[in-house]
Amino acid sequence: MDEFKKEVRFVVKISAIFALLWFASNYAYNYGLLYTSVTSSVILSSTNPTWIYLISLSCIVPQMHRKKFSIIKLLLVITSLCGFITIAMQDKSSEGGSLVGDLFTVLSAIFFAFYSIFLKVAIPEEQESSFKFSWFLGFVGLINDVAILPLFFIFNWTGLEVFQWPNR
Repeated sequence: MDEFKKEVRFVVKISAIFALLWFASNYAYNYGLLYTSVTSSVILSSTNPTWIYLISLSCIVPQMHRKKFSIIKLLLVITSLCGFITIAMQDKSSEGGSLVGDLFTVLSAIFFAFYSIFLKVAIPEEQESSFKFSWFLGFVGLINDVAILPLFFIFNWTGLEVFQWPNR
């Protein structure tokens, strides 16, 4: 029974951290959509491999999970970032987009990178076959319902996001 409790605690802990990063990623993406075009947000959110690579080079990631530096990958990262800057500048000069929306969309991609790396580090390859992913997804849903649902009321009360019933 102790092994079962230990396993449940492990899955709940991973689920809680993942749920917060996942919520932040989705919230930033949807908030960015308020201020930029769908086209820009899709293109910018697909920069997440760039952020995964950059973060996985950093000291945030444990040594055994860090990526090896490569000049070719650095050139690809620079190319990706140049594309981001080009889109941001284009949005700044056009009517349909906004630099604020672009930045929130990129922030979403960065949160995506964090939760992708977090899962890779928290669940090593040798544990993947025995990890209870169904429990993980269930706890992510439960944590979102319990921990994040109060934000609905807080956002509505503060006016950050006002809830309205749809018109019939």
